[in-house]
Amino acid sequence: MTVTEISIAALELGVIFGVGRFVDVIQTTPNLIVDYAVPGLIALAVFYLLIRPVLFGLNILLFNQTLDANSSMLVRWRAYRQVLRHSVGSFENDFAGRISNRVMETPSSISQVVRQVFGGLSYAIAFVFGALLILL
Repeated sequence: MTVTEISIAALELGVIFGVGRFVDVIQTTPNLIVDYAVPGLIALAVFYLLIRPVLFGLNILLFNQTLDANSSMLVRWRAYRQVLRHSVGSFENDFAGRISNRVMETPSSISQVVRQVFGGLSYAIAFVFGALLILL
């Protein structure tokens, strides 16, 4: 998942770099717009219509099929095992359904935190380093 996030960030930075080069070509040699613009625009269209959706789909597929499904069931199982250790008196003093609600809702919260840490943070770091590289 981290690899797909970094590759998405790199490709989006490549689009920014390509558009910058396209603008530079237009400003310096306006009579060569057709020679330089058509291949660049075709590459941009291929990226946005083919490569980008495939990478986003692969990223979502990896998260949903590997990380989210497995970690959710693992957390639910461990929470259930923890609940089994409590006495009957602890359940009598609690609201009905509160414990089961926590057991069922905690895994989705944990998976979202993991997604933000591995997905969002790796994307942000790759994007910042890539932008610094382009600016240098």
